[in-house]
Amino acid sequence: MSTFEKHAVVTGASTGIGEATVVELRKRGWKVTAVARRADRLAKLAEKTGCEWQALDLTDETAVNEFAKTLGATPVTAIVNNAGGALGVDTVASAINDKWLEMYNRNVMTALNMTKAFLPQLEETKGSVVFLTSTAAHDTYPGGAGYVAAKHAERIIANTLRLELA
Repeated sequence: MSTFEKHAVVTGASTGIGEATVVELRKRGWKVTAVARRADRLAKLAEKTGCEWQALDLTDETAVNEFAKTLGATPVTAIVNNAGGALGVDTVASAINDKWLEMYNRNVMTALNMTKAFLPQLEETKGSVVFLTSTAAHDTYPGGAGYVAAKHAERIIANTLRLELA
Protein backbone atom coordinates (compact mmCIF):
# COMPACT_ATOMS: atom_id res chain seq x y z
CA MET A 1 0.00 0.00 0.00
CA SER A 2 1.29 3.44 -0.89
CA THR A 3 1.72 6.17 1.65
CA PHE A 4 0.71 9.71 0.85
CA GLU A 5 1.71 13.10 2.16
CA LYS A 6 -1.13 14.74 4.07
CA HIS A 7 -2.63 17.17 1.55
CA ALA A 8 -5.89 19.00 2.22
CA VAL A 9 -7.91 21.23 -0.07
CA VAL A 10 -9.88 23.76 1.95
CA THR A 11 -12.71 25.71 0.31
CA GLY A 12 -13.97 29.06 1.52
CA ALA A 13 -10.42 29.60 2.73
CA SER A 14 -10.21 33.37 2.37
CA THR A 15 -12.03 34.19 5.64
CA GLY A 16 -13.43 32.83 8.88
CA ILE A 17 -13.50 29.11 9.56
CA GLY A 18 -11.89 28.26 6.21
CA GLU A 19 -8.93 30.53 6.90
CA ALA A 20 -8.60 29.17 10.46
CA THR A 21 -8.67 25.63 9.10
CA VAL A 22 -5.81 26.40 6.72
CA VAL A 23 -3.78 27.94 9.55
CA GLU A 24 -4.33 24.95 11.84
CA LEU A 25 -3.60 22.32 9.21
CA ARG A 26 -0.38 24.08 8.24
CA LYS A 27 0.68 24.18 11.91
CA ARG A 28 0.15 20.42 12.00
CA GLY A 29 2.40 19.87 8.98
CA TRP A 30 -0.21 19.39 6.27
CA LYS A 31 0.29 20.56 2.72
CA VAL A 32 -2.76 22.77 2.09
CA THR A 33 -4.28 24.15 -1.06
CA ALA A 34 -6.58 27.01 -0.09
CA VAL A 35 -9.47 27.77 -2.44
CA ALA A 36 -11.84 30.74 -2.59
CA ARG A 37 -13.00 33.41 -5.01
CA ARG A 38 -10.90 36.27 -3.61
CA ALA A 39 -7.32 36.00 -4.88
CA ASP A 40 -6.04 38.96 -2.83
CA ARG A 41 -7.05 37.33 0.47
CA LEU A 42 -5.69 33.95 -0.60
CA ALA A 43 -2.33 35.52 -1.48
CA LYS A 44 -2.13 37.06 2.01
CA LEU A 45 -3.03 33.72 3.57
CA ALA A 46 -0.28 32.04 1.56
CA GLU A 47 2.25 34.62 2.77
CA LYS A 48 1.17 33.98 6.36
CA THR A 49 1.02 30.15 6.24
CA GLY A 50 2.98 28.89 3.24
CA CYS A 51 -0.10 27.24 1.78
CA GLU A 52 -0.70 26.94 -1.92
CA TRP A 53 -3.80 28.63 -3.25
CA GLN A 54 -6.19 28.84 -6.16
CA ALA A 55 -8.84 31.48 -6.83
CA LEU A 56 -11.79 29.57 -8.22
CA ASP A 57 -15.56 29.74 -8.67
CA LEU A 58 -16.58 26.43 -7.12
CA THR A 59 -20.04 26.64 -8.64
CA ASP A 60 -18.39 26.04 -12.03
CA GLU A 61 -18.23 22.24 -12.30
CA THR A 62 -15.88 22.28 -15.31
CA ALA A 63 -13.43 24.60 -13.53
CA VAL A 64 -13.51 22.42 -10.40
CA ASN A 65 -12.83 19.27 -12.45
CA GLU A 66 -9.87 20.94 -14.16
CA PHE A 67 -8.56 22.13 -10.79
CA ALA A 68 -8.74 18.58 -9.39
CA LYS A 69 -6.70 17.29 -12.32
CA THR A 70 -3.94 19.86 -11.67
CA LEU A 71 -3.35 18.59 -8.13
CA GLY A 72 -2.27 15.12 -9.19
CA ALA A 73 1.42 15.60 -8.26
CA THR A 74 0.56 15.41 -4.56
CA PRO A 75 -2.58 13.33 -4.19
CA VAL A 76 -5.25 14.89 -2.02
CA THR A 77 -5.93 13.10 1.26
CA ALA A 78 -8.70 15.42 2.52
CA ILE A 79 -11.10 17.99 1.25
CA VAL A 80 -12.78 20.43 3.60
CA ASN A 81 -16.04 21.65 2.10
CA ASN A 82 -16.41 24.95 3.92
CA ALA A 83 -17.45 27.38 1.15
CA GLY A 84 -20.91 28.86 1.42
CA GLY A 85 -22.83 31.41 3.37
CA ALA A 86 -26.18 33.04 4.01
CA LEU A 87 -27.65 35.91 2.02
CA GLY A 88 -30.14 37.91 4.04
CA VAL A 89 -32.90 36.93 6.43
CA ASP A 90 -35.92 37.04 4.15
CA THR A 91 -39.09 35.40 5.38
CA VAL A 92 -40.60 32.67 3.25
CA ALA A 93 -43.37 35.06 2.20
CA SER A 94 -40.86 37.70 1.06
CA ALA A 95 -38.18 35.33 -0.24
CA ILE A 96 -36.12 36.54 -3.17
CA ASN A 97 -35.71 33.50 -5.40
CA ASP A 98 -32.37 34.62 -6.81
CA LYS A 99 -30.92 34.83 -3.28
CA TRP A 100 -32.16 31.35 -2.47
CA LEU A 101 -30.69 29.96 -5.68
CA GLU A 102 -27.36 31.66 -4.96
CA MET A 103 -27.30 30.19 -1.43
CA TYR A 104 -28.05 26.76 -2.86
CA ASN A 105 -25.26 27.13 -5.41
CA ARG A 106 -22.70 28.45 -2.91
CA ASN A 107 -23.46 25.89 -0.22
CA VAL A 108 -24.70 22.74 -1.97
CA MET A 109 -23.31 22.77 -5.49
CA THR A 110 -19.81 23.80 -4.38
CA ALA A 111 -19.67 20.87 -1.96
CA LEU A 112 -21.09 18.52 -4.58
CA ASN A 113 -18.67 19.70 -7.28
CA MET A 114 -15.64 19.35 -5.00
CA THR A 115 -16.67 15.97 -3.64
CA LYS A 116 -17.31 14.51 -7.10
CA ALA A 117 -14.09 15.91 -8.53
CA PHE A 118 -11.84 14.66 -5.73
CA LEU A 119 -13.56 11.39 -4.80
CA PRO A 120 -11.35 9.21 -7.05
CA GLN A 121 -8.19 10.65 -5.42
CA LEU A 122 -9.70 10.30 -1.95
CA GLU A 123 -10.61 6.68 -2.55
CA GLU A 124 -7.03 6.00 -3.69
CA THR A 125 -5.50 7.73 -0.67
CA LYS A 126 -8.16 6.45 1.74
CA GLY A 127 -8.75 10.13 2.40
CA SER A 128 -11.50 12.11 4.07
CA VAL A 129 -14.29 14.42 3.00
CA VAL A 130 -15.24 16.98 5.62
CA PHE A 131 -18.44 19.02 5.36
CA LEU A 132 -18.37 22.10 7.59
CA THR A 133 -21.98 23.17 7.59
CA SER A 134 -23.76 25.03 10.35
CA THR A 135 -26.28 24.53 13.11
CA ALA A 136 -28.64 25.62 10.32
CA ALA A 137 -28.11 22.13 8.86
CA HIS A 138 -30.02 20.75 11.84
CA ASP A 139 -32.65 23.33 12.79
CA THR A 140 -34.28 26.50 11.55
CA TYR A 141 -34.90 30.09 12.62
CA PRO A 142 -37.21 32.89 11.44
CA GLY A 143 -35.83 34.45 8.27
CA GLY A 144 -33.44 31.59 7.71
CA ALA A 145 -35.42 29.21 5.50
CA GLY A 146 -33.27 29.73 2.40
CA TYR A 147 -29.97 29.20 4.21
CA VAL A 148 -31.36 26.38 6.33
CA ALA A 149 -32.67 24.57 3.26
CA ALA A 150 -29.25 24.83 1.61
CA LYS A 151 -27.41 23.64 4.73
CA HIS A 152 -29.82 20.72 5.18
CA ALA A 153 -29.15 19.71 1.58
CA GLU A 154 -25.39 19.96 2.08
CA ARG A 155 -25.59 17.78 5.20
CA ILE A 156 -27.59 15.17 3.30
CA ILE A 157 -24.86 14.91 0.65
CA ALA A 158 -22.47 13.83 3.41
CA ASN A 159 -24.96 11.43 4.99
CA THR A 160 -25.80 9.82 1.65
CA LEU A 161 -22.17 9.57 0.57
CA ARG A 162 -21.35 7.74 3.79
CA LEU A 163 -24.04 5.17 3.04
CA GLU A 164 -22.94 4.84 -0.57
CA LEU A 165 -19.30 4.26 0.31
CA ALA A 166 -19.71 2.10 3.42
